[in-house]
Amino acid sequence: IEATSIMNKALSNAAWYIYKNGSAIHEQHVSQESTSWYAHHIAMTASLAASDYITIRSGSTTLGMYGNAWSYFHVRLIA
Repeated sequence: IEATSIMNKALSNAAWYIYKNGSAIHEQHVSQESTSWYAHHIAMTASLAASDYITIRSGSTTLGMYGNAWSYFHVRLIA
């Protein structure tokens, strides 16, 4: 499971999370001193069933993510 987005907000120890079926299973902390655009990445390996669903969410701090062409999310199936 991987997600990348650019962010443009000065942050100190903010976080974003990978959720599986509504429960957080991984977190990545984000810090940057500038309001310039920087890429941030979250990734993990997880065991998933056919009925599982994955969401990516920010924590309580707004991360300043750019949600269009400069972001991506993908999952690889390893059988």
